[in-house]
Amino acid sequence: MKKHARLAIVGIVVVAFLLFLLVGAFALRWIGAKQRADELLTLSAAAQPVLPSDLGRIEDPRPEPTPWFAQLVAARTRWEPSALADPSAFDALRAQSKRGQLGAETEEAFAKLEACARADCAPAVQRVLDVLAARDGIVEAPPCGLEAVRLLALGTAPQVEVARLAGQYGPVDTRVVVASLERSGAAFPTLPVAQSLALSDALQIELLRALWSERPEIVPDLLRAQRDVARIFQGAQLLVGGLATILADQRLLGMLEMSLSRLPRDTDLGWLEKDLETLRPRARLAIAAAGECAFGNRAYERLRAGAERFGPPAVLPTSLTVSYDQAHHIRAWRERIERMNQPAYRRPKSEPRGWLDEHLAPISTGLSSAPDSAVAAADQLEARLVLARAALVAFRSDAKELLEFLAKTSDPFDGKPIRAGFGEGGLVLLWSVGPDGIDDGGLDDQRDLVWRFRPR
Repeated sequence: MKKHARLAIVGIVVVAFLLFLLVGAFALRWIGAKQRADELLTLSAAAQPVLPSDLGRIEDPRPEPTPWFAQLVAARTRWEPSALADPSAFDALRAQSKRGQLGAETEEAFAKLEACARADCAPAVQRVLDVLAARDGIVEAPPCGLEAVRLLALGTAPQVEVARLAGQYGPVDTRVVVASLERSGAAFPTLPVAQSLALSDALQIELLRALWSERPEIVPDLLRAQRDVARIFQGAQLLVGGLATILADQRLLGMLEMSLSRLPRDTDLGWLEKDLETLRPRARLAIAAAGECAFGNRAYERLRAGAERFGPPAVLPTSLTVSYDQAHHIRAWRERIERMNQPAYRRPKSEPRGWLDEHLAPISTGLSSAPDSAVAAADQLEARLVLARAALVAFRSDAKELLEFLAKTSDPFDGKPIRAGFGEGGLVLLWSVGPDGIDDGGLDDQRDLVWRFRPR
């Protein structure tokens, strides 16, 4: 009798456990579905895109845009400039030159380098690379510097020409990207970011050659070309496009900082000053983030339909947690976009992920670090844009007008005006306090964001 009673109790426990699992599964699915529906309604009420098909088309007066800029320009630099400091790489290029494969200008550059550096030319090239890495760009050309710069620029002319023509092509159109992805069944796009970086590399090398060759008249054209490279991804509602645009504009400011002290004071940079006034890195990134949310939501819809699996495995079966994960994805992106609309010194800190989110939303929580790094990049660009605009004011006017301009600025990291200092030889020092919010007097380039400018 007791044996039957024990069996009955075991049976009841098993049945109760199974019922508990069924109720728990039902509750998980119901809660997830309810949260998902609420988040989708919130997106619609805020007029934010729910799916990639809701993203707007870019209206641009230039020819029909394409999502694959690489197909238009197969632009890759022939080698990494730093590789020229390697003797074996240098010898291989010298052998090509002697065979007449790199043109007459190359042969002349090698001959001059060999004449001044004798058997070992790598140090001369490395010195030029060191100059390129200098913060202020205000240095004298090292021995054999001109020839080394010419060598660094070998093979870049076609890429530079393509970059100059970039303004003739429309920017990447998100709607065209969406159509391509829907046809292929893909979830997230791959953009030709590597090719745009190669174009920027070529432009930076060409800028060095112009500065060392005392040809400042072509510098504005090179700056315009780099601005065109930035515009390729400027309208794309994709996080990778937003990051690519931020990086391209950072390079533009780097090129400007390197050039400004070497340009005649009558150089017309008014067009650039006006263009920089229109840039809003955080707002642009928020638009890209809204598109990223829509692309992610589309991926979840595919996952819900069983068309594909992606991301880290869920602790529970995906069919039970996918709605909760999708709701968490949408909510997290909405919160990020809200924070992006605030300057760094006003932005509330993001809440740490909870235990429940980590276990029921493993896919969306696993992707949380990329947006944070993008926001940090946008913050730095925003600060450097203010520094660049101040430097352009100093370039075309006097200290009084510069100080008047600075009084109207706001450092995105502490809300106070951008700082300025003046040194020997007309040196102008401009700085932001940087991400840590602490003013180090512009003396610590690792903590403050510093811009140095010495009028010619």
